[in-house]
Amino acid sequence: MAGGFTESAFIKKLMELNNSSQSIQTLSLWLIHHRKHYTSVVKIWLRELVKAKDTKKLTFMYLANDVIQNSRKKGPEYGNEFGTQLKKAFENISQCDEKTKNGLDRVLTIWQDREIYSSVQIMEFKRALLLGKDDQPPSKKIKISDSKKKDKQVTVEVDGTLETHVHLSPHTPPGDPPEPEEIIKAIQDLEMNIASSDEKVREKKLQIYPKSCLTCQ
Repeated sequence: MAGGFTESAFIKKLMELNNSSQSIQTLSLWLIHHRKHYTSVVKIWLRELVKAKDTKKLTFMYLANDVIQNSRKKGPEYGNEFGTQLKKAFENISQCDEKTKNGLDRVLTIWQDREIYSSVQIMEFKRALLLGKDDQPPSKKIKISDSKKKDKQVTVEVDGTLETHVHLSPHTPPGDPPEPEEIIKAIQDLEMNIASSDEKVREKKLQIYPKSCLTCQ
């Protein structure tokens, strides 16, 4: 994904973001590559999440989850910065439908299971999310997933720099399994147009005129 970081570029990418794993992980790689702008990234992310339609807010949270987890080996900047703003995000999403809340419950479970945030922070996020439920007290315990599946890793090039990305299977909706090859293809497609129309034409000609027919002419 070519191009330096600017606010307008990031907003454009957020507008184009969809809930596929490929889309989320591709933008996540770009943000991690430009992690020195982490303060601006989180500020813009929260502002655009508040403005986004309810149907897209969960996708914004999946993006944050991917960035937070995959940037940990690079440094704590993203995790810490998102940690200061996530309560506001959960409060904003608290009025969304149950499907969205269930998706966020899974994210919270993963964060506690992998110790991304402390138990105190997790409970704070949980309470913020439950604000949308009338008179319902926050859960005393968050169910912990015992899944220990090995995460897939893929190394791709972003703006001339190799970045290692971990495929976090729990962060995306079921039925849309991403593969490392898809991420690599997405990066390459965004950097250059690799389509070859001449090759397609040649293949079509071979389908219409088999070699045996061409030699007979």
